[in-house]
Amino acid sequence: MNPMRIAFLAVDTRWEDPAGTFTSFSYAARKLEASVRGAPDLAHVETTIIDLKTDDPEAFFEAIRAYQPTVVAASAYIWSVATFLEVARRVKEWDPSVRVVLGGPAARQSLLSLAPYRPLLRYVDAIATGEGEEVVRHLARDEALASIPGLLLPHSLGFRSTAPAVRPELDAYPSPYQIGTAPLDHTGFIETFRGCPISCAFCQWGDEKSDRVHGSEYLTSHLRGLVESRAESVFFTDAAFNLSARAFRNLLEAERTVDALSKVTVRGHLYPTHVKEEHLTFLDHVGKAQVAVGVQSFDVEVLQRLGRPFDLARFERVLVELRPRMQIDIELICGLPGDNPESFRRTLEKTLAIADTVRVFYPLVLPDALLERADEFGIRFDPRSFLVEECQGWSAKELRGTWDAVERMSEGLANRIVRPTWVGFATHPAASASTIEGKPVSAKSVDVPADQVQMLTTSLGARVTGWSVAGARRENDALLLDLGSPRGVVVLHVIRSHEGVRFFSRHGGLAYSYRGEVDRATVGELGRVIEAIHPATARLLAAAGG
Repeated sequence: MNPMRIAFLAVDTRWEDPAGTFTSFSYAARKLEASVRGAPDLAHVETTIIDLKTDDPEAFFEAIRAYQPTVVAASAYIWSVATFLEVARRVKEWDPSVRVVLGGPAARQSLLSLAPYRPLLRYVDAIATGEGEEVVRHLARDEALASIPGLLLPHSLGFRSTAPAVRPELDAYPSPYQIGTAPLDHTGFIETFRGCPISCAFCQWGDEKSDRVHGSEYLTSHLRGLVESRAESVFFTDAAFNLSARAFRNLLEAERTVDALSKVTVRGHLYPTHVKEEHLTFLDHVGKAQVAVGVQSFDVEVLQRLGRPFDLARFERVLVELRPRMQIDIELICGLPGDNPESFRRTLEKTLAIADTVRVFYPLVLPDALLERADEFGIRFDPRSFLVEECQGWSAKELRGTWDAVERMSEGLANRIVRPTWVGFATHPAASASTIEGKPVSAKSVDVPADQVQMLTTSLGARVTGWSVAGARRENDALLLDLGSPRGVVVLHVIRSHEGVRFFSRHGGLAYSYRGEVDRATVGELGRVIEAIHPATARLLAAAGG
């Protein structure tokens, strides 16, 4: 009898990071492999990960043929489902005895029934529509497919379901960090709970409950593995790290034991109206926080129709707490059903005024989300790219025109990335040395007299360790202060606050912003510096008629 050999397939993520600090791998595939390796009765099973940065099915097939597996388990997303169906065809034509199973977010009946994919289903033995950790253990035991809960079995007349999958205890399945199979020197991943308590129509979390969390002992072991993997940044796969109070408490307990996250960059999502003081304290604790706030739209009526609660007043209060701690990264969706070009323009304008970086996403028709509600929202879409072509509130011309306008607007801004499904950029110009707040800096400036600089120095004193005032100058109606910090020079820009002006901090009618990139520690200290020198700064501007 041939040994059981499982090949886990994945297409590496398309996410790109302008700073080059996001080095990803398929955590889903590694988690499934860890489930097999962590089962005592499956020690004899051989496994491999085939995680490639390509859409070429032939490249995957060649790797499969070289490995000679008995089972091929593919983690399918909308960007890889077509590739893996073509891989399935090649595998079955090569060796019909190899079991081919699709799982992942794109492994859904609604998606696989679409015209481009339906003919290739005859090469797939089973579809795992839910969580895969227990399914792969059944597959590794070579059990009959019809007896394995949680599968769809394609046949000539459609699909046949096996018994419903049991929702197991999350801690029953090890993570790759706990058993030492995660790759070294890559971005790390952590999951503290599964699902989401909010059922947004556009989000693939759908109606998946969030009632299961990882315990503190599990997370402690996971964090220790993250340290051993030499991960310099860690990404939270949770819908948002502040959406489960139990999971967050368990994380804090584990972190107090291991102290892993104080040394790394932590990335993830923050739900804007559920922020509490404990979350802010945690963000202060981590080495660096890069947290995205998924606003999607500032039109409350649009969000309500799509099932997403949003408290604008609460969000604006949260921003005041977040801004001294980190850059504000806001995510939007252009083309949401029920929205319209004018409403989106207002959302974008507001976002540009309050955010440091922005990601604008093109609407996608995802399974467990808009794909199931396409008729309800009048959606027409491309079944290969899953891009919305038109929907309620958006004609095809309006949607394409608005997206093109977003791309044009982002030209010249820092950290600009343009992809078919998203555009990312900072809200300050790329030529930051010659511009401030998006406006040219005058080549002519007037130095502030030494005695007035001394007034600023006296105000600051030793109130913030390592900071000093190196000089000051006036440019048009603004005051520019050259500040020395423990990590280098920071140029502080001060102007009378008015409608539409962006600011890092606002005090007594003055808007303070800074030029250049600074880290989280510098940003936190800068807020205290501004508080210290504000009275003297206000007097200087008033004396100059600014």
